[in-house]
Amino acid sequence: WEWNSSLIESKKVPDDAADLMAEKILHFSPDLQLLLKKMACLGSQCDTSILCLLGGGCKDHNREDNYSMSTMLCHLDIAIHEGIVKKAGSKYIFAHDQIQKAAYELIPKCEQSKWHLRVGMQMLRTCKDEDLDNILFVIVDQVNRGKMHITEVSQRIEFAELNFLAGEKAKAS
Repeated sequence: WEWNSSLIESKKVPDDAADLMAEKILHFSPDLQLLLKKMACLGSQCDTSILCLLGGGCKDHNREDNYSMSTMLCHLDIAIHEGIVKKAGSKYIFAHDQIQKAAYELIPKCEQSKWHLRVGMQMLRTCKDEDLDNILFVIVDQVNRGKMHITEVSQRIEFAELNFLAGEKAKAS
């Protein structure tokens, strides 16, 4: 074996697992990176029905074209193949908490609360009225994490009503 010590020392080695995973995620397509960041906002796992609200068949806040369900599932298949996420039933689960952390930390800290608000608003705007009860807690959690960015009075009232509904639902259970 022969090695070049100066070349080895010049290589950047990630400090921890999250940094290593972040580097891996950055090699994915922008669409898959976006999907993984949105998933990371929701936590360590996400049901397919919620992912549909975040991408499949609806317009993303930064996209002009429709991001189809089949495209989203193809991206998730890549993430599964690369060991980033696992599929268990209808859920997609980050393969490790450090991977979820890495995906989340790809969002600049000063933007994270805005992302939560966007995710919550996108879910609210794309879910059917009859499905709202099933994901109410998820939506309210996301909106509440970004509430400091709500500037319109009408939106504040709408989200206060959602919080009230979530509270009533919690009390009833």
